[in-house]
Amino acid sequence: MAAQGTATLDFGATPADEASVLVSGLSGLTVGTHKEAFVQGDDSTGSNDALAHKFFALSGRFSCEYVSAASMRIYCDLVMGLATGTFVVHWATA
Repeated sequence: MAAQGTATLDFGATPADEASVLVSGLSGLTVGTHKEAFVQGDDSTGSNDALAHKFFALSGRFSCEYVSAASMRIYCDLVMGLATGTFVVHWATA
């Protein structure tokens, strides 16, 4: 099984150094499934432009966690600075 897509990480209105999002609607995930999350520097949202996404890609560390056969959670921990608002995060499984 291989899948890919995007999700929205929301850091909220108060500056924070971590956020997570549940990605659901998947199928066939197992604990051993390869799960990856990353940011592309040309994405944008209503609260963060492409330049903010580019810095986010540099400053964020992403990890993915198996939740069920149909869902996984993506975590982001910032190693530099704080963030507010939303960011697009891309994910892939294999």
